[in-house]
Amino acid sequence: RHGDSIFVLGDMLELGEHADDLHRHIGEQAEQLGVHRLYCYGKHSRFAADAFGNNAQHFEHHDDFLSTLRDTLHEQATVLVKGSKAMGMDKIAKALVEA
Repeated sequence: RHGDSIFVLGDMLELGEHADDLHRHIGEQAEQLGVHRLYCYGKHSRFAADAFGNNAQHFEHHDDFLSTLRDTLHEQATVLVKGSKAMGMDKIAKALVEA
């Protein structure tokens, strides 16, 4: 747990017709780079979670996503939050900082 690297990914809505493939590639890359856990929110990010494998979780609902993140993250973790503002990722990041 100490030193966990955690990637929090919401759909990136600006990617156009290749969005599913690009999200899948992001999941593959995160796993290959040694990210410990991946938490995803949105229909495209499901492909990232599938590509990442066992230590990934995908969420359909914003509240479930945020609740799990609050329960899971810890002070020693390094967290990267990425995704479109339309997915509410700015609110996710703010809520995590205030937690």
